[in-house]
Formats: sequence, C-alpha cells, structure tokens
Amino acid sequence: MNLSSWIENWQAILTSLVVAATLLALLLGRRAPDMAMLGAVIVLLATGILSPAEALSGMSNEGMLTVAALFVVAAAVHRTGALSLVIDRGLGRPSSLHEAQIRTMTIPAVLSGFMNNTPVVALMVPAVRTWAKKHQLSISKILMPMNAAVVLGGLCTLIGTSTNVVVSGLLNTKTGQSLGMFDITWLGVPLLIVGFAYILTASKSQWLLKDRKPAVSAGDDPREYSLEMVVESRSPLAGRTIEQAGLRGLHGLFLMEIDRAGHVRAAVEPTERLEEG
Repeated sequence: MNLSSWIENWQAILTSLVVAATLLALLLGRRAPDMAMLGAVIVLLATGILSPAEALSGMSNEGMLTVAALFVVAAAVHRTGALSLVIDRGLGRPSSLHEAQIRTMTIPAVLSGFMNNTPVVALMVPAVRTWAKKHQLSISKILMPMNAAVVLGGLCTLIGTSTNVVVSGLLNTKTGQSLGMFDITWLGVPLLIVGFAYILTASKSQWLLKDRKPAVSAGDDPREYSLEMVVESRSPLAGRTIEQAGLRGLHGLFLMEIDRAGHVRAAVEPTERLEEG
C-alpha cells in the first residue's frame, strides 16, 4: 500500500489505533474502564470520524439506560437493609458445606433472573460473607459458586445480564423487534441446571476450590488487630477471675496477655484475677 492509500484510509487507521490503545488501557488497568472508553470516543469525535449524534448514541441506548436504572434499584435495596435480613433468614443454618453451597447458589440465581447480575453480586457478597463467618464456613467455597450461579441465573431472562439487554436494544434498532422477558429462558434454564450440577460436583475437589481462610498477612502489624483495655477504679471486673469476667471462650476473640506495671503475663490462666489499673 503506497503513501496516498494510507492517507486516504487515515480514518480506518486511526480508528484501529484508538481501539488498540483502548484495549491496552483496559488490559493494563491503569485507567478506569469508563475513562478509557470515554477517551476513545472523544478522540474519534474530535477527529471527525464520529458525528456528535453517533458519539452520543451509546449514552442514549435503551440497554445502557436500563442497566443504569437497575443499579439505582439495587442501591435502594442495599440502603433498606432488607436483603441482609432476607439472606440471613433464607439461608438458615446449613448442616454441611455442600448444603450451604446449594442455598447460596439458589437464591442469587433466582434474584439474578430479575435483576442485573452485577448489582446482585455487589449486594449479596457482604451479607453472604457475614453469614459464612457466622456459621464458620470457608468463604472462598461459598462466594465462588455463588458468583457462577449469579451468571448462570442471569442467562434465563432478558434483564438478567446487561449483555442480553444490549443485544435486545441492537435487535430493536436493526429490525424493530425486541426480545421478550422470557424468550431465552428455554435455553438459559438447562444451562443453569448443568452448571449447578458441575459446580456442586467439582467443588468437592481441592483443585477447583481450595479452602482459603482469611488471615493476617506476614506484613501486617498485629497491633492493628489488638485492643487494649484498662480495668478502671471500682470496676465490677476488679477481683474477678478471667473466667468469671467472661473473657474465656469468646467467639472470634482471645485474651492474649495482661500488663501489670510493665510486667506482661502471657498465656493467662482462667483462674488469674483482674486488678485495677
């Protein structure tokens, strides 16, 4: 291709370079995805490759506006705190990890069919983490299957994933027809069942889901996770033993040591008495 041909096709060349630069920015993660995409649109708009109507058409897309509205609904649900209450009561007390996985996969899968999957995950993770810690379950073996269930559940309805909504918008633009709410359910439900069966079977092996427990890393300062308390004068705890004061068998806590006038006593016995000061 000679120089004149390159000049004549400068728009295609510049567009290819902008797309490549955008993909590289998304891959490196040094810029927020929205800023990278917006920057690409601005460059193409400034060079005349895109008209103002074309540049703004994406922001007025029916699919994108629907997804934005779903995030507003999800934020409202989060503020009410209703979801945490529903999760705690709905999941109940599992008798095993396998049962816990079934429960934490079923509810999010159903919710993701009627809400966008991204807000569902954002809302479910904090509540499910608290529930898993409460019942002393491996968080990694709960959250990973739950995330997969949300994705699979979103395939069952039109609004389950933003991809389905965007495709419906593009279809409406091209043909004047849109996908119905349950037009893809016949395909999504079988995929959901197969996915559930695979996850529940394969999750029993350590190679797929390892038992990762949160812990303080070696670089962390233990003092950031410690709390110092002083027995004040005339405190009802003064004179009581460690066991009488209820400082033994604390859930998630442990009495490490007692400091008396600069003398530290570690591995305190239950019969050790508390003193003022």
